[in-house]
Amino acid sequence: MFNDFKDVRVLTRMALGLAVLIVCSYLSFPLWGFPAPITMQTFALCLIGLVYKPKQALAIILLYLLLGAVGLPVFAGGRGGFASFVGPAGGYLFSFPIAYTLLSIFKGKKPSFVSYALRTLIITVPIVTVMGIWGFVQFAHMDLTKAVTTALIFVPGDILKAVVSGFLADRLQVVTRHFN
Repeated sequence: MFNDFKDVRVLTRMALGLAVLIVCSYLSFPLWGFPAPITMQTFALCLIGLVYKPKQALAIILLYLLLGAVGLPVFAGGRGGFASFVGPAGGYLFSFPIAYTLLSIFKGKKPSFVSYALRTLIITVPIVTVMGIWGFVQFAHMDLTKAVTTALIFVPGDILKAVVSGFLADRLQVVTRHFN
């Protein structure tokens, strides 16, 4: 089980992935009248799902969520604490380990921009959107229609981030192949 974590280089790469995720979480801006901000968080998560092995991706995401749960300001807008999980964006936070670990599992063996982009779109966008809707209903107390309408506002940006992350992950795989 721990073979994926025994090399210092692997742990360093994972720490870098966590750092990128935290920085991208800070790259956010609120939308007036919407309960969750637009962030680059999902972009970083797409990269993590595409670049790391499934156990590594899951470990990075769970550590990120743990750091936020204990109060470190690592979530969007510098938020942290358990209240973030039961706030309007809670559904999105709960979706991260599921969506992006599945992406890592099903990304395929051979790096390919088109394959990466399509798999990211097919796997992550529906899971994150549905769980975001669930979070809006559960924690923001929206009716289902308003929750769906609100969550769909984020989908075009998620599609763009999925495509760009697919391209970047493909390029990263090509470059890192030369260093291994």
